[in-house]
Amino acid sequence: MPWKKYILPKKEGEESPISVKSIERQEEMLWISHEPAEPMSFPPCIKGILSLTPEGRGRHRTAAILASFLGQAGYGREEARRIWSGATDTEERIFEEWFSRMHCPKCRALRRNASGYPDPGIADLDLCHPDELCPSFEGPVEYACRLMSEEDRNRGYLT
Repeated sequence: MPWKKYILPKKEGEESPISVKSIERQEEMLWISHEPAEPMSFPPCIKGILSLTPEGRGRHRTAAILASFLGQAGYGREEARRIWSGATDTEERIFEEWFSRMHCPKCRALRRNASGYPDPGIADLDLCHPDELCPSFEGPVEYACRLMSEEDRNRGYLT
């Protein structure tokens, strides 16, 4: 396949050539719970998103995170849309693009500062207040559904 040369925006007066040799489509499995996670078992970051004012800063990022979380945490489309609509005031397209179609971001991505949607970092929104269970899980879905790594299960965490 012939490569194309793309020029990124100038950095300190210089051009940076990049070559793209190929783009391959990959499919990835999306784990979805069979049963909806109980709201009491939601992690602190999701509870924080649900308590935000819908029109505040970061509303697109938090709307996308919430839609993906509800999709993977086992909620049906209508129940998830009801919860999502009560917590956000953004375009319906964000729900449609993220619900049961995208992985909910992991904690390491959520803890980053972000310049805005679609980057899922929410550190600037002060929503991540880890509790004693958070270190045992990789992300909000794992926390809510109590999905642990084999290593953590072998250590006896949350048995």
